[in-house]
Amino acid sequence: MRRNMQPIMSIFALGLLLAGVACGQEPGLAPTTDVPADLAAFFAPPEKYRSDFGRFRSPLLFADGRQVRSPADWRRRRTEILSTWHRLMGPWPPLIDKPEVEVVQTTVRDNITQHNSGFKLRSAAKKWMRCCCFPGANRHR
Repeated sequence: MRRNMQPIMSIFALGLLLAGVACGQEPGLAPTTDVPADLAAFFAPPEKYRSDFGRFRSPLLFADGRQVRSPADWRRRRTEILSTWHRLMGPWPPLIDKPEVEVVQTTVRDNITQHNSGFKLRSAAKKWMRCCCFPGANRHR
C-alpha cells in the first residue's frame, strides 16, 4: 500500500512546491513579514526539517527513471502523472455546468453580510455553506 502512495505524495509535494514558487516564496518557508513576532516561529518548519523534504521520489523523474530535461519532457511527465492519478484515484468527475445555488437566509450585522446558502451537487442532496461578505464587498444591502 505504501508503494502505491509514492506517486500521489510526489504529486502533492510538487504542488506545494509550485504553489510556493508561484507566490514568490522560498520553498518550505512561509513569509513572516505580516506575522507578530511572538507567532513568527509557528510560520516556519523547525530548523531540523527546513532542508529535509522526506524520501519521496522526485516528480521530475519518469516512471522508468529517466529525468525530465526539457519543457517537452515535462509535458510528457505531466501526462504520465495524470494517467497515474486516474489509474489510482479514478478520473475527475465532470464539472457542474449550471450549479443550483439557493440563498436561504441573509443577515446583516455590524460590518458584514452573512449568507446561509445551499448548492446542489450531482445528486438531489444539498450541501450547505456560510459565506460572510466583509466591508467593501457588501453591495446589496
